[in-house]
Amino acid sequence: NFFVGLSVPFILNNSVATTFEGLLNEIKERRYYFFRSGAIFPLGGRKNVKINPSILLRTQEGMALSLDINNAFIFYDVLSAGVSLRSGDSFITFIDLKLSEKFHFAYSYDWTQSDLAIFSNGTHEFMLNYRARINVVHKDLQCPKFYDYR
Repeated sequence: NFFVGLSVPFILNNSVATTFEGLLNEIKERRYYFFRSGAIFPLGGRKNVKINPSILLRTQEGMALSLDINNAFIFYDVLSAGVSLRSGDSFITFIDLKLSEKFHFAYSYDWTQSDLAIFSNGTHEFMLNYRARINVVHKDLQCPKFYDYR
């Protein structure tokens, strides 16, 4: 039950031109790079309680690398609760409730530890997640190279 992922938003490196008070400004969207890895396994041999440690590395062109260390406990595959520590910036708590096979409701609170803490007492985030099921039309289609021509 190991997972790994890589994501590169703004891979095309777009730019947006705007005009303000007669001056032309160009805003360039810089690429972000995200790498995530973790695992889910039973805790102490229990089937109903699982542990989900993971990491997230992120950077943007011209910016420093950031690391999130996360851990969640999953109860009965319905309720998940955990914490996350973002390098040099914040401490996060979160909870996720599986309402049905398609809907999840989640809440997180982010305590900022950086210089932004002067202006922020933390951030509340509420999420409603819909998980679409995509049916693959040709799921049993074989590659022609491996067809049995007998």
